[in-house]
Amino acid sequence: LRTQRARVRVPGLEVEVRIEDVGVGSSDLRADVDNAYRKKYGAGSTGNMVGTDAAATTLRLQRDS
Repeated sequence: LRTQRARVRVPGLEVEVRIEDVGVGSSDLRADVDNAYRKKYGAGSTGNMVGTDAAATTLRLQRDS
């Protein structure tokens, strides 16, 4: 997290990624993530998947181009 960089390796693929910590990032990004969970699972079924505690453990990985 300190460098906001990582390497993801899976069989047949290795890519450099940028990391964004959703817990301290843009509140718009947090809202987008929470809304995506609500849309996928229904507002009553998201429980611990949304909110401040969930955001504290959520990272966004973007492929470095």
